Amino acid sequence: MHAAPDYALAGRWREPSFPTVVALCAFGVDEARMLEMSETRNDLSREQWQPALERITNEREGRDATIEVLTQDFGDGFEAERLPLSYVAYDPKDDVFIVAVGGRGGRYPVVLHHMIDHPQAVLADEVPPPGSLALEVIGPDDSRTVISILPGRSDPST
Repeated sequence: MHAAPDYALAGRWREPSFPTVVALCAFGVDEARMLEMSETRNDLSREQWQPALERITNEREGRDATIEVLTQDFGDGFEAERLPLSYVAYDPKDDVFIVAVGGRGGRYPVVLHHMIDHPQAVLADEVPPPGSLALEVIGPDDSRTVISILPGRSDPST
Protein backbone atom coordinates (compact mmCIF):
# COMPACT_ATOMS: atom_id res chain seq x y z
CA MET A 1 0.00 0.00 0.00
CA HIS A 2 1.39 3.39 -0.93
CA ALA A 3 1.17 6.50 1.19
CA ALA A 4 -1.42 9.13 0.33
CA PRO A 5 -0.04 12.19 -1.47
CA ASP A 6 0.80 15.10 0.83
CA TYR A 7 -1.85 17.29 -0.81
CA ALA A 8 -4.63 14.96 0.31
CA LEU A 9 -6.78 14.77 3.42
CA ALA A 10 -8.89 11.86 4.59
CA GLY A 11 -12.40 12.29 3.28
CA ARG A 12 -15.84 10.79 3.10
CA TRP A 13 -17.45 8.49 0.56
CA ARG A 14 -20.56 8.83 -1.58
CA GLU A 15 -22.25 6.32 -3.88
CA PRO A 16 -21.41 5.50 -6.59
CA SER A 17 -17.80 5.30 -5.58
CA PHE A 18 -15.80 7.96 -7.37
CA PRO A 19 -12.56 6.01 -7.94
CA THR A 20 -14.50 3.02 -9.24
CA VAL A 21 -16.30 5.23 -11.76
CA VAL A 22 -13.00 6.81 -12.81
CA ALA A 23 -11.33 3.42 -13.15
CA LEU A 24 -14.22 2.08 -15.26
CA CYS A 25 -14.19 5.13 -17.54
CA ALA A 26 -10.45 5.54 -17.93
CA PHE A 27 -8.85 2.19 -17.26
CA GLY A 28 -11.25 -0.75 -17.58
CA VAL A 29 -13.22 -3.24 -15.54
CA ASP A 30 -10.28 -5.18 -14.03
CA GLU A 31 -8.72 -2.08 -12.49
CA ALA A 32 -12.11 -0.91 -11.23
CA ARG A 33 -12.63 -4.23 -9.44
CA MET A 34 -9.20 -3.92 -7.81
CA LEU A 35 -10.09 -0.43 -6.68
CA GLU A 36 -13.38 -1.52 -5.07
CA MET A 37 -11.32 -3.36 -2.48
CA SER A 38 -9.77 -0.15 -1.15
CA GLU A 39 -12.20 2.71 -1.66
CA THR A 40 -10.73 5.92 -0.32
CA ARG A 41 -11.16 9.44 -1.47
CA ASN A 42 -9.39 12.56 -0.34
CA ASP A 43 -11.22 15.86 0.04
CA LEU A 44 -9.04 18.93 -0.29
CA SER A 45 -9.96 21.91 1.86
CA ARG A 46 -10.53 25.14 -0.06
CA GLU A 47 -7.28 26.56 1.39
CA GLN A 48 -5.39 23.60 -0.13
CA TRP A 49 -6.78 23.91 -3.64
CA GLN A 50 -4.35 26.44 -5.09
CA PRO A 51 -1.07 24.99 -3.70
CA ALA A 52 -2.18 21.37 -4.28
CA LEU A 53 -3.13 22.04 -7.90
CA GLU A 54 0.16 23.87 -8.51
CA ARG A 55 2.02 20.84 -7.13
CA ILE A 56 -0.04 18.47 -9.31
CA THR A 57 0.76 20.60 -12.36
CA ASN A 58 4.48 20.62 -11.56
CA GLU A 59 4.55 16.84 -11.05
CA ARG A 60 2.30 15.79 -13.93
CA GLU A 61 2.46 18.40 -16.69
CA GLY A 62 2.54 16.72 -20.12
CA ARG A 63 0.98 13.46 -18.97
CA ASP A 64 -2.12 12.11 -20.71
CA ALA A 65 -5.32 13.53 -19.23
CA THR A 66 -9.00 12.83 -19.75
CA ILE A 67 -11.81 15.22 -18.82
CA GLU A 68 -15.29 13.81 -18.28
CA VAL A 69 -18.32 15.90 -17.36
CA LEU A 70 -21.18 14.26 -15.44
CA THR A 71 -24.45 16.23 -15.24
CA GLN A 72 -28.02 15.28 -14.51
CA ASP A 73 -29.37 17.56 -17.27
CA PHE A 74 -27.14 16.40 -20.14
CA GLY A 75 -25.77 13.05 -18.95
CA ASP A 76 -22.15 12.00 -19.03
CA GLY A 77 -19.67 12.84 -21.74
CA PHE A 78 -15.98 13.14 -22.46
CA GLU A 79 -14.71 16.62 -23.20
CA ALA A 80 -11.14 15.48 -23.87
CA GLU A 81 -9.48 12.06 -24.01
CA ARG A 82 -5.77 11.41 -23.55
CA LEU A 83 -4.50 14.90 -24.30
CA PRO A 84 -1.36 16.26 -22.62
CA LEU A 85 -2.06 18.10 -19.36
CA SER A 86 -1.05 21.75 -19.47
CA TYR A 87 -2.16 22.67 -15.96
CA VAL A 88 -4.80 22.49 -13.25
CA ALA A 89 -5.45 25.59 -11.19
CA TYR A 90 -7.82 27.35 -8.84
CA ASP A 91 -8.25 31.13 -9.04
CA PRO A 92 -9.58 32.27 -5.64
CA LYS A 93 -10.23 35.82 -6.88
CA ASP A 94 -12.73 34.65 -9.51
CA ASP A 95 -13.62 31.43 -7.63
CA VAL A 96 -12.97 29.23 -10.66
CA PHE A 97 -11.31 25.83 -11.13
CA ILE A 98 -9.44 25.47 -14.44
CA VAL A 99 -8.00 22.43 -16.20
CA ALA A 100 -6.12 22.95 -19.46
CA VAL A 101 -5.04 20.25 -21.90
CA GLY A 102 -3.20 20.38 -25.22
CA GLY A 103 -1.05 23.26 -26.45
CA ARG A 104 2.08 21.14 -26.74
CA GLY A 105 3.89 21.32 -30.06
CA GLY A 106 2.56 20.59 -33.52
CA ARG A 107 0.53 17.52 -32.56
CA TYR A 108 -1.62 19.39 -30.00
CA PRO A 109 -1.28 23.09 -30.90
CA VAL A 110 -4.50 24.35 -29.25
CA VAL A 111 -5.16 24.54 -25.50
CA LEU A 112 -8.59 23.44 -24.31
CA HIS A 113 -9.60 25.16 -21.06
CA HIS A 114 -12.38 23.62 -19.00
CA MET A 115 -13.61 25.89 -16.21
CA ILE A 116 -15.91 25.26 -13.27
CA ASP A 117 -17.27 28.45 -11.71
CA HIS A 118 -17.85 28.42 -7.95
CA PRO A 119 -16.64 24.86 -7.29
CA GLN A 120 -18.06 23.31 -4.12
CA ALA A 121 -15.44 20.58 -3.60
CA VAL A 122 -12.23 19.21 -5.08
CA LEU A 123 -11.43 15.57 -4.40
CA ALA A 124 -8.23 13.74 -5.29
CA ASP A 125 -7.22 10.12 -5.32
CA GLU A 126 -4.56 7.90 -6.80
CA VAL A 127 -6.17 5.19 -8.93
CA PRO A 128 -4.96 2.23 -11.00
CA PRO A 129 -2.75 1.94 -12.95
CA PRO A 130 0.04 3.06 -10.58
CA GLY A 131 1.01 6.69 -11.06
CA SER A 132 -2.48 7.76 -12.12
CA LEU A 133 -4.40 10.51 -10.36
CA ALA A 134 -8.10 11.31 -10.47
CA LEU A 135 -9.57 14.68 -9.52
CA GLU A 136 -13.28 15.26 -9.09
CA VAL A 137 -14.62 18.79 -9.03
CA ILE A 138 -18.19 19.32 -7.84
CA GLY A 139 -19.91 22.37 -9.29
CA PRO A 140 -22.60 24.54 -7.70
CA ASP A 141 -25.33 22.62 -9.56
CA ASP A 142 -23.93 19.29 -8.26
CA SER A 143 -22.42 18.55 -11.69
CA ARG A 144 -19.16 16.66 -11.53
CA THR A 145 -16.05 16.98 -13.63
CA VAL A 146 -13.63 14.07 -13.44
CA ILE A 147 -10.04 14.67 -14.55
CA SER A 148 -7.99 11.49 -14.94
CA ILE A 149 -4.25 12.07 -15.21
CA LEU A 150 -2.51 8.96 -16.52
CA PRO A 151 1.12 7.97 -16.09
CA GLY A 152 2.00 8.10 -19.83
CA ARG A 153 2.53 11.02 -22.17
CA SER A 154 0.54 11.74 -25.34
CA ASP A 155 3.69 12.75 -27.19
CA PRO A 156 7.01 11.68 -25.63
CA SER A 157 8.85 14.35 -27.65
CA THR A 158 7.10 17.19 -25.75
